[in-house]
Amino acid sequence: MAFSHQKRAGVMRVAVERAVMNADFYHNLSADQLLVERAWTGKGFSSPRVRYHSKGRAGRSHYRTSRVTVFLREMTPAEQEKKARFGKWAAMTLAERKAKLDPRAY
Repeated sequence: MAFSHQKRAGVMRVAVERAVMNADFYHNLSADQLLVERAWTGKGFSSPRVRYHSKGRAGRSHYRTSRVTVFLREMTPAEQEKKARFGKWAAMTLAERKAKLDPRAY
């Protein structure tokens, strides 16, 4: 999510990082043992504000917020084994992955 160009990817990245820090602090789980089970966003509260117009008029605008929820869980041994097998491939850059693949495939 750090390199995503989507609008709120940075906010989601911060939410996941905070969830990992909370799991480490409260439950003594390292980041390598955790997996994102569910993550979603929803409506938060909206507070009315005054929006000033010309000729002494005013209107209402609403300052909207959102809520981000992230659930983490501990990985099973099978998932940890799968991560160990494919972790090297995921850590490679795109150029390194293409170099490892068969050049005739392109």
